[in-house]
Amino acid sequence: MAEGIIFRKRPYSLFLTHSVQRCLNSVPVVLCRTFFLLLIYILPLAIPMSALAQTMRIGVLAYKGKEVALRMWEPTGTYLSRNIPESAFEIVPLTFDEIDNAVSNNGVDFVIANSSIYVELEARYGVTRIATMKNRGFKDSSTAFGGTIICKAGRNDLRTLSDVKGKTFLAVEETSLGGWRAAWREFHAAGIDPYRDFKSLSFTDNHESVVMAIRSGKVDVGTVRTDTLERMAEEGTIALDEFVVINRKTENGFPFLLSTRLYPEWPMARLAKTPEEIARKVVIALLNMPPDSKAAAASKTYAWTIPLDYHPVHDLMKELRLGPYTDYGKVTLSQSLRQYWYFPVLFVLTLAIMTLVLLHILKLNRHILLAKKDTEEARNSLEQQVIARTTDLRDTNRELLHEIDVRKKSEQQLLLTEKEKRDQLLFLQSVIDSVPEPVMVISPDYRVKLMNAGAKKDRSDDNTFCYQVSHHTDHPCSDEDHPCPIRDVLRTRKPVTAIHTHKDATGRETIVEISASPIFDSTGSISFVIEICRDITDRLRQEAERKRIEQRLFSQQKEESIATLAGGIAHDFNNILMGVLGNAELLKLKIPLKPEEARPVDSIIASVERMADLTRQLLAYAKEGKYQLNNVSLKSAIGQALDLSHKGRARTTRIVLSLPDDLWPVMADENQIIQAFVNLCNNAFEATEELGGTLTIKAENMAERPSWICSLNHEHPAGDYVSISVSDTGPGIPSAIADKVFEPFVTTKFMGRGLGLSAVLGIVQNHDGCISFSSETGKGTTFQIVMPRSEKTAGTPLVRRPAQGPSAQKCILIVDDEPDILHLLETGLVTLGYDIIAADTGEKAVASFQSHSERIDCIILDLQLPGISGRETFRKLKAIKPDIKIIVSTGYDRTAALTELSPSIPDSLIQKPYKLSVLQEKLQEILTPKL
Repeated sequence: MAEGIIFRKRPYSLFLTHSVQRCLNSVPVVLCRTFFLLLIYILPLAIPMSALAQTMRIGVLAYKGKEVALRMWEPTGTYLSRNIPESAFEIVPLTFDEIDNAVSNNGVDFVIANSSIYVELEARYGVTRIATMKNRGFKDSSTAFGGTIICKAGRNDLRTLSDVKGKTFLAVEETSLGGWRAAWREFHAAGIDPYRDFKSLSFTDNHESVVMAIRSGKVDVGTVRTDTLERMAEEGTIALDEFVVINRKTENGFPFLLSTRLYPEWPMARLAKTPEEIARKVVIALLNMPPDSKAAAASKTYAWTIPLDYHPVHDLMKELRLGPYTDYGKVTLSQSLRQYWYFPVLFVLTLAIMTLVLLHILKLNRHILLAKKDTEEARNSLEQQVIARTTDLRDTNRELLHEIDVRKKSEQQLLLTEKEKRDQLLFLQSVIDSVPEPVMVISPDYRVKLMNAGAKKDRSDDNTFCYQVSHHTDHPCSDEDHPCPIRDVLRTRKPVTAIHTHKDATGRETIVEISASPIFDSTGSISFVIEICRDITDRLRQEAERKRIEQRLFSQQKEESIATLAGGIAHDFNNILMGVLGNAELLKLKIPLKPEEARPVDSIIASVERMADLTRQLLAYAKEGKYQLNNVSLKSAIGQALDLSHKGRARTTRIVLSLPDDLWPVMADENQIIQAFVNLCNNAFEATEELGGTLTIKAENMAERPSWICSLNHEHPAGDYVSISVSDTGPGIPSAIADKVFEPFVTTKFMGRGLGLSAVLGIVQNHDGCISFSSETGKGTTFQIVMPRSEKTAGTPLVRRPAQGPSAQKCILIVDDEPDILHLLETGLVTLGYDIIAADTGEKAVASFQSHSERIDCIILDLQLPGISGRETFRKLKAIKPDIKIIVSTGYDRTAALTELSPSIPDSLIQKPYKLSVLQEKLQEILTPKL
């Protein structure tokens, strides 16, 4: 087993994920450097060096040599180790001869190899593809590759595949798809056998050796994987005009020189023994790999995508009889007997019946001949007796009558034999009628000679030919629409199988599998063909439905994983921002600052507020922002969204509204719905602010819409819905990111964060709706939102009383497990004139409250506490003093907090990060007596 490189990391590197680094880009340079210094120098001291990860080995086909393979794939191992901290990934370069042994002995956990080697490993050892590579082109990416057949420039005798006959040929490896098998299939299709028709056929260990051998004139022709010439030319090793491509082809969107058909790119596959959870995380990490990452650049990949269909590779291996298809199409006697046992039984039974009938007929014929002979002898004897002895006439007449009686009995026996023959034919018909599938015996001219009841039910009286019975047409099947099994049996003289679409008498189509076998006569010629049809329609539909359900489940799991990550990041980030915001406010409270001195502090506070807005976008994408449900007028929400969006930057944008007065309301959180429309309007204004254009918002009621599956693979029940479309006439969304517009951190803007559409997706799905879009380059983009109609009447809006200051000094109990936040709140509230008691655990909070319950007027309680939970602490504090005022402080959103406390309800809730002035307003609101 080849040696590899292991990438290990400590768990604390989870803080440096790609998403957090993107968030920190908006933090001022001084804060960013301070934050990273804390991470680098303080956190490693608190984490043991022994926390090593589980090692997963990735076997990589080293088609350019092991050193090159390590350089190419080492950054991918680093990337996976960084994104899956509980595992460390080792790159194991393997030659063509080593890869099969590594998989069979479970020496690796994952394998990256060319597509034909993957098909062989899948058939032999049950490996499963989990992702497909996107090859990095010079202008675009590609998920396919093939082979390039080349010769040295100036060889005018080499232009077509036929010209290669009698020439020397060099390929990479016999197991290399791009370096040999793809070209071999093209020669095979052209009727050329490379192993017989070439002057010589040899193989080397890598693609570059083939190119250099052709340039030096050592061989006439060679084949390499597509992109080999372009990569070598980019490195300066060769010049493209030194070579000529034989059998050159052009495929739409394919960026490299090509001579063969295209096949899906290399897959990453997992072994059967690889844990499913690790494989799932690897898939998520690969799908999220940025195209500009070190891992993608080193491996010459653009990105990774969902696993493609590898049937083209199966077709190649079937045609060339390679790997699992070495014996493809061969049928042994034992297989035939197991599959068609009833034919030999039926044949032997028929032969036995016919033999018995023949023997019986021969016996009757012998009796007739004997009777005829006796009759003639009697007649001769009678004539002699008439002449010789007329006296014996009476006795002779009696004998003659006896012989006549014997003849009559013989004739009756013959009639009985014919009846038995007809009975045997009826028995044969009943035997084939017992077969449930349609059975027909057909002559070489397509005439139906015998059929069972299953075939007769779809036959009219004038259906004489098989194509009239099965397809209701007046001509035989053509190979373009349905390969004719009768024609194939007559050509190959062997049983064949074909798939057809048949129609019954009502016109209903069914998919059937036809098994056709020849029936030979005594001369060895095919006298008839017997066909058996099996209905496989339901089986094919079930397989298609199973694939659709698996795809939808994979999509849902991916969304849930990214949403969970976004929610966790937002919570931790809010706690950090709370410390920055609070200390900045304390700085302004404690130190008198001149306006120019206070400006940097104000800038810090403003930056924190923008970062807090970013975390709210993450929480919305994580589908955790639904609360305070009421009847919402979408017409009013759209109007408020237009007022809040930055349309002032797009003064040349014309706004067109088509909102009917009877537009149905929806049950939703109004602030979140307004935020969703603000994000969509902002995108539209930014798309039209330079050249001008039109923003069009239309809405309509959709009554009794049937159930459907949206573009995001989510099921929606039948019912009444409201549809809203937001369109702009901007440049449109590039096709390269069209399938990723709703993913976080995907943006077309130079300074964009890529969270606007992600937040819209989370808000809409959180309200049981769906969102889709259509875009055309140069003509604009349209987003459509569909939400269920609300059946309830609108509620009365909440009216808040103005806050009033406390009548006397109040005592506040602060409970938070973050020392910095606890110190910040204590210092800030003391500065504001409050008496403070602090506790960093639930147990300490309960003990302090038991001792000072009469003094304490209000409690500020964090939900994330060590020891007893925030919910349990809340319950115990209320048990001591039910009327105590409690403000819940949390880094999550309102819904998550209320769900955590359910069924209890706090007096107020404040979401981190918050200003001390906002906290003071909430304290004044709940501590001031109501009028």
